Amino acid sequence: TQRLAYWMANLCQLTSYLKKDLGLSVSTLEIQEVLSELISETYALFITESQKRLSKILEASLMDYESIQELEQVDFADNWYRFFRRSSVTSTKSLETTTSTASERKNSTDSCSSISTKATSLSMDTSSFAMSPYAVTRLISHLQSVLQSYYIPPTIMIQATAQFFHYLSCEIFNRILTNKKYMCRSRALQIRMNLSILEDWVRVSKLPPSLCQSFEPLVQLLQLLQCLSQIDDVDIFHSTVQSFDQLNTMQIRRCVQQYRYEISETPLLEQVLQYANQLVFENQQPSSIDAYPTKEDYRMKT
Repeated sequence: TQRLAYWMANLCQLTSYLKKDLGLSVSTLEIQEVLSELISETYALFITESQKRLSKILEASLMDYESIQELEQVDFADNWYRFFRRSSVTSTKSLETTTSTASERKNSTDSCSSISTKATSLSMDTSSFAMSPYAVTRLISHLQSVLQSYYIPPTIMIQATAQFFHYLSCEIFNRILTNKKYMCRSRALQIRMNLSILEDWVRVSKLPPSLCQSFEPLVQLLQLLQCLSQIDDVDIFHSTVQSFDQLNTMQIRRCVQQYRYEISETPLLEQVLQYANQLVFENQQPSSIDAYPTKEDYRMKT
């Protein structure tokens, strides 16, 4: 990315010099067009390479990172492991009691090994902590600094940041809809809290507030997942859906069908499921009524 920023800066400066020179501004029109195309191509490569770096950390830092430890203890209705948890805990306690005497007899070598294990565990915890929403803001700040160091025009830097946010929004949106483990209230709540850190970063960095508009579809999706299990009436579902103007009917139906219930949540009424299917049917084009829905029907386009 740094080398791409370097060449983008050179191309921008050369184009600017040609336009300012009265003698060259007219005679080099064709060259200016070529330079403009090169700037666009270099910018596109910079965005692509930056998005690849964001892709490597977005899931761990924005989707899986949990700042509230209580959310890790949520049990789901489809999780068979919870039925064995009590017996597993009992067995573990029994095993700990049996091995406690033997552990007290460990020599100094075992103690050193224990210290080494704790150090490794601490290192892993630190690495896990690094994969937080702040990892995303640090990376975007670094990319902005690279552009600034080569005196790239501020408009290009803001445009690049807007594209980063749009990419993050689309990627998280699509990954939620294609992975059932994220289709639940607790995950939606945590992801929304992680997004708020990015929104705060925009405010603190004094960037245009309009950058956060890219998150609107994603925020509405998270809001729907947070309130879905509390809807106990078709009329309430209808009014709720009407407020989510950034979501289409395919996306709404997928949330209804793939929602992952916690053990304390009551499943949606069958009438609500039927109404969600009806919404999709009414909004389909005549030529595609019989077509089976594909991923592209509910995915956001990047």
